[in-house]
Amino acid sequence: AAAMMNKLLQISCGAVYTDEGGALEFDISHRYKVLREVIDESSQKVLVFVPFKHAIDVLTDKLRSDGIATEVIRGDVPVAKRTDIFKRFQTKHDPRVLIIQPQSAAHGVTLTAANTVVWWGPTPSLETYAQANARVHRSGQEHRCTVVQLQGSAVEKRIYALLDNRIDVHTKMIDLYGELSRKLDTIKNALLDYCEGHNVESVRTSEGLFFRTSKVKYWTSDWEHMHKFIMEHNVPELLDKRLNQTN
Repeated sequence: AAAMMNKLLQISCGAVYTDEGGALEFDISHRYKVLREVIDESSQKVLVFVPFKHAIDVLTDKLRSDGIATEVIRGDVPVAKRTDIFKRFQTKHDPRVLIIQPQSAAHGVTLTAANTVVWWGPTPSLETYAQANARVHRSGQEHRCTVVQLQGSAVEKRIYALLDNRIDVHTKMIDLYGELSRKLDTIKNALLDYCEGHNVESVRTSEGLFFRTSKVKYWTSDWEHMHKFIMEHNVPELLDKRLNQTN
């Protein structure tokens, strides 16, 4: 459940890691537009907490291409370079935006040159969330501080609510996943009932076309293993499909 939830959060942030170690990118234009509005309206500098490395890369490239001086703090940035970035952020005009992987700078760092904290996506750790926000709420802060939570899914909204109510997200993750699974099953069953009641194989919804059945063709050059699979799983229909298909 936790792994599935993590995938959903990655997609919301704009990039999901594949099983092969790569990453698939998704449209972040709407979320990015809101972030730009926050940056433009902020009276001081801005911290942006981004939980996933590839999303950090995508967002950093977009900000820099738009002419916004941006630096990055994450796990693979050497300590000496982090120290230099923090110092410049606190004392120089640039960088204006600091993108941070939450667990990389959640403790012991003063970043009062910023008065706006933006969460590009939620972290599942209550401690990390509280400590990250505290980077601007420290001695020497002279401006009113704002925390902005960007969200585009029900999962993100629920996690932010848990964090704001100081409820440990990890303890609620299984319950949240179970709730989502039940909702999906309810929708699926309702669509199946509609198809059966109207004697149709598909129904068009606002999210696309739902098919009650799918026609799948199977092919194999290894009859021995296919026969073993058919016998073990009691699926003789696969044999029928194989016989009805030409090579």
